[in-house]
Amino acid sequence: MKKLIYVVMFFTIFTFCFANDLWVKKDLGIPYGVSKIKFLDSLTGYIQGSLHFTKTTDGGNTWLSKKIIEFSGNGISGCEIFPNGYIFMIREHDIYTVSTDFGDTWTDYPVPAKHYYTGLQALDNNHIWIMAGTEKIVVFTNDGGL
Repeated sequence: MKKLIYVVMFFTIFTFCFANDLWVKKDLGIPYGVSKIKFLDSLTGYIQGSLHFTKTTDGGNTWLSKKIIEFSGNGISGCEIFPNGYIFMIREHDIYTVSTDFGDTWTDYPVPAKHYYTGLQALDNNHIWIMAGTEKIVVFTNDGGL
Protein backbone atom coordinates (compact mmCIF):
# COMPACT_ATOMS: atom_id res chain seq x y z
CA MET A 1 0.00 0.00 0.00
CA LYS A 2 2.85 2.33 0.86
CA LYS A 3 4.43 1.75 -2.56
CA LEU A 4 1.12 2.55 -4.25
CA ILE A 5 0.96 5.89 -2.45
CA TYR A 6 4.50 6.72 -3.61
CA VAL A 7 3.63 5.78 -7.19
CA VAL A 8 0.51 7.97 -7.12
CA MET A 9 2.47 10.87 -5.63
CA PHE A 10 5.19 10.50 -8.29
CA PHE A 11 2.69 10.59 -11.17
CA THR A 12 0.84 13.53 -9.64
CA ILE A 13 4.03 15.57 -9.25
CA PHE A 14 5.26 14.50 -12.69
CA THR A 15 1.99 15.56 -14.30
CA PHE A 16 1.99 19.01 -12.67
CA CYS A 17 5.68 19.62 -13.39
CA PHE A 18 5.41 18.82 -17.09
CA ALA A 19 1.85 19.97 -17.87
CA ASN A 20 3.13 22.99 -19.82
CA ASP A 21 4.92 20.63 -22.20
CA LEU A 22 1.56 19.15 -23.19
CA TRP A 23 0.19 22.42 -24.63
CA VAL A 24 1.48 24.35 -27.65
CA LYS A 25 0.97 28.10 -27.78
CA LYS A 26 0.32 29.60 -31.24
CA ASP A 27 -0.05 33.25 -32.18
CA LEU A 28 -3.04 33.57 -34.50
CA GLY A 29 -1.46 36.46 -36.37
CA ILE A 30 -4.75 38.33 -36.71
CA PRO A 31 -5.50 41.87 -35.55
CA TYR A 32 -8.77 41.17 -33.72
CA GLY A 33 -10.03 39.22 -30.73
CA VAL A 34 -11.51 35.74 -30.97
CA SER A 35 -14.68 34.57 -29.23
CA LYS A 36 -15.07 31.08 -30.76
CA ILE A 37 -12.90 28.48 -32.43
CA LYS A 38 -14.08 25.31 -34.14
CA PHE A 39 -12.18 22.66 -36.07
CA LEU A 40 -13.94 20.29 -38.48
CA ASP A 41 -10.91 18.00 -38.70
CA SER A 42 -7.22 18.22 -37.83
CA LEU A 43 -6.56 20.79 -40.57
CA THR A 44 -9.69 22.86 -41.27
CA GLY A 45 -10.84 25.29 -38.61
CA TYR A 46 -12.64 28.58 -38.18
CA ILE A 47 -12.35 31.44 -35.72
CA GLN A 48 -15.04 33.96 -34.94
CA GLY A 49 -14.55 37.42 -33.54
CA SER A 50 -17.26 39.91 -32.78
CA LEU A 51 -17.08 41.33 -36.32
CA HIS A 52 -14.88 38.83 -38.17
CA PHE A 53 -14.84 35.22 -39.30
CA THR A 54 -11.82 33.50 -40.86
CA LYS A 55 -10.43 30.07 -41.70
CA THR A 56 -7.32 27.86 -41.54
CA THR A 57 -6.57 24.85 -43.71
CA ASP A 58 -3.28 23.82 -42.10
CA GLY A 59 -4.24 23.03 -38.51
CA GLY A 60 -4.03 26.60 -37.28
CA ASN A 61 -0.45 27.29 -38.33
CA THR A 62 -1.70 30.08 -40.59
CA TRP A 63 -5.05 31.81 -40.91
CA LEU A 64 -6.33 33.35 -44.12
CA SER A 65 -5.25 36.95 -44.28
CA LYS A 66 -8.50 37.79 -46.04
CA LYS A 67 -11.40 37.68 -43.65
CA ILE A 68 -14.17 35.40 -44.88
CA ILE A 69 -16.80 37.83 -43.73
CA GLU A 70 -16.79 41.18 -41.94
CA PHE A 71 -19.67 43.17 -40.56
CA SER A 72 -19.30 46.79 -39.61
CA GLY A 73 -21.50 47.64 -36.66
CA ASN A 74 -23.56 44.44 -36.81
CA GLY A 75 -21.56 41.95 -34.81
CA ILE A 76 -21.72 38.17 -34.87
CA SER A 77 -23.71 36.86 -31.91
CA GLY A 78 -23.62 33.15 -32.64
CA CYS A 79 -22.35 30.66 -35.16
CA GLU A 80 -22.54 26.93 -35.90
CA ILE A 81 -20.32 25.11 -38.40
CA PHE A 82 -21.00 21.65 -39.84
CA PRO A 83 -18.70 19.22 -41.70
CA ASN A 84 -21.04 19.23 -44.73
CA GLY A 85 -20.18 22.88 -45.49
CA TYR A 86 -23.13 24.58 -43.79
CA ILE A 87 -22.35 27.55 -41.56
CA PHE A 88 -25.17 29.32 -39.75
CA MET A 89 -24.58 32.73 -38.21
CA ILE A 90 -26.80 35.20 -36.38
CA ARG A 91 -25.82 38.85 -36.30
CA GLU A 92 -26.96 41.17 -33.56
CA HIS A 93 -29.52 43.13 -35.55
CA ASP A 94 -31.95 40.73 -37.22
CA ILE A 95 -29.62 39.22 -39.82
CA TYR A 96 -29.41 35.45 -40.24
CA THR A 97 -26.49 34.57 -42.54
CA VAL A 98 -25.91 31.16 -44.14
CA SER A 99 -23.11 29.60 -46.14
CA THR A 100 -23.49 26.19 -47.79
CA ASP A 101 -19.91 26.01 -49.11
CA PHE A 102 -17.64 26.35 -46.05
CA GLY A 103 -17.85 30.15 -46.08
CA ASP A 104 -16.92 30.84 -49.69
CA THR A 105 -20.29 32.55 -50.31
CA TRP A 106 -22.90 33.92 -47.88
CA THR A 107 -26.61 34.70 -48.08
CA ASP A 108 -28.58 36.85 -45.63
CA TYR A 109 -32.10 35.80 -44.60
CA PRO A 110 -34.62 37.69 -42.49
CA VAL A 111 -35.51 36.53 -39.01
CA PRO A 112 -38.80 37.27 -37.28
CA ALA A 113 -39.34 40.52 -35.43
CA LYS A 114 -36.81 43.15 -34.49
CA HIS A 115 -34.68 41.94 -31.61
CA TYR A 116 -31.10 42.13 -30.39
CA TYR A 117 -30.08 38.49 -31.00
CA THR A 118 -27.49 37.06 -28.64
CA GLY A 119 -26.99 33.44 -29.65
CA LEU A 120 -27.64 30.58 -32.04
CA GLN A 121 -27.80 26.80 -31.59
CA ALA A 122 -28.13 24.39 -34.51
CA LEU A 123 -28.59 20.64 -34.18
CA ASP A 124 -28.32 20.10 -37.94
CA ASN A 125 -29.06 21.95 -41.19
CA ASN A 126 -32.76 22.23 -40.33
CA HIS A 127 -33.27 22.54 -36.56
CA ILE A 128 -32.03 25.94 -35.45
CA TRP A 129 -32.79 28.11 -32.42
CA ILE A 130 -31.94 31.80 -32.18
CA MET A 131 -32.28 33.71 -28.94
CA ALA A 132 -32.62 37.28 -27.87
CA GLY A 133 -31.46 36.63 -24.32
CA THR A 134 -31.96 40.06 -22.82
CA GLU A 135 -35.51 40.09 -24.18
CA LYS A 136 -36.16 36.47 -23.11
CA ILE A 137 -37.23 35.42 -26.61
CA VAL A 138 -36.33 32.34 -28.66
CA VAL A 139 -37.23 31.71 -32.30
CA PHE A 140 -37.01 28.27 -33.88
CA THR A 141 -37.05 26.76 -37.37
CA ASN A 142 -37.47 23.20 -38.66
CA ASP A 143 -36.35 24.01 -42.21
CA GLY A 144 -33.08 25.86 -41.70
CA GLY A 145 -34.81 29.20 -41.97
CA LEU A 146 -34.11 29.28 -45.71
